[in-house]
Amino acid sequence: MQKKYLSIFGIIIIIIFYSVFLSISDLDEFLKQMDSVKVELIPIILTLHFLVVILRIFRQKILFDSIKVELSLKEHFMIHLSGLALIMTPGGLGQSVKAVYLKEKKDISYGKSISLTLSERFYDLLSIIPVIFVMSFFVDSFEAKLSSILVSILLITILIIVRNKKIFNSIISKLPKIWILKNIVENSDELFEILKQLTLRKTFTSSFIIGIGSWIVVGIAFYYSFVAFNLELTFFETTIISLVPIVIGTLSFLPGGIGATEITMMGFLSRYNLDNSLSSALVLFTRITSIWFLTLIGIIATKIILTKK
Repeated sequence: MQKKYLSIFGIIIIIIFYSVFLSISDLDEFLKQMDSVKVELIPIILTLHFLVVILRIFRQKILFDSIKVELSLKEHFMIHLSGLALIMTPGGLGQSVKAVYLKEKKDISYGKSISLTLSERFYDLLSIIPVIFVMSFFVDSFEAKLSSILVSILLITILIIVRNKKIFNSIISKLPKIWILKNIVENSDELFEILKQLTLRKTFTSSFIIGIGSWIVVGIAFYYSFVAFNLELTFFETTIISLVPIVIGTLSFLPGGIGATEITMMGFLSRYNLDNSLSSALVLFTRITSIWFLTLIGIIATKIILTKK
C-alpha cells in the first residue's frame, strides 16, 4: 500500500512540475510550436530511441553471460523492456524490478540481478562521458567539461569501492533497509563478488563500447528532434544540449531527472536566444519521445509478462 501511495505522489509531483514548466511560456505560442513539428521525423526519432534499447539489451546479455546467467534473447528482450516501466525512478534504480521477475521465473538470486542493474547504470554513466568530452572540443561548454570531471571522479570512486571489500561492506552497512536498498544490504557479500566480476576487463570493454554506441544513437535522435522544430544547430551542439542535462538529471537522483534535466536544457537553449515557447516545446518533445516513450514500452512489456504464468 505504501508503494502505491508513493507512486501516486510521484505522478502528482510530475504533473505539477510540467504544469509549472509550461506556465513560463505563452500557451497559445507553445501549442503553435508543437503544431509546427515535422511529424514525418517522429517515426525516425522513436526508431532511433528504440535502437538504443536494442543495443542495451545486447549489453545486458553480455553482463548476464559474464556471471553465468543464461537466458534466451527473447527473455533478455522482455526482461529489459519490463525494467523500462520504472525508468522514472531515482537514478533509474527502479529497473531493479527485473530482480523480482528473475527470481520468480529463473530462481536467480537478488544479489545477482541487482548487481546487473547497478552495473548497467554504471556503464551508462561511464560511456556518456567520452561522447560529451569529444563534443566539447567542437562546442565550448563549461557545463560539459565540469559534468565530465564530476562523473569521472564519481565512477573512479565506485570502481575503488567495488574492488575493496572492506570499504564496500562499510558503506553498504550504513544503507537504510528500505525498498530496493533492503535487498542490497541483505545480499551485500554476493553483490560485492558479482560487481567485481562485472567490471573485469573483457566485460568492461564490451559494455563500454556498446554504451558509447548507444549514446551516439541517442545524440542522433535528439539532433532530429531539433530538426523537427526547424532549428539549424550542428550535431555537436544538439548533443551537448541534450546529453549534459541527462547527466545532471542523473546526478540529481531525482526520479527520471525530472526538473533538473528540463531546467538544464532550458538554460542551454537560452544561449541561442530562442523564444521560451519554442524552448519549452522542444524540451517537452524530447522528453516525450525519449524517456516517456521508453516508459510506455516498459509498461506494455510488464503487462505482457505479468499476464503470463
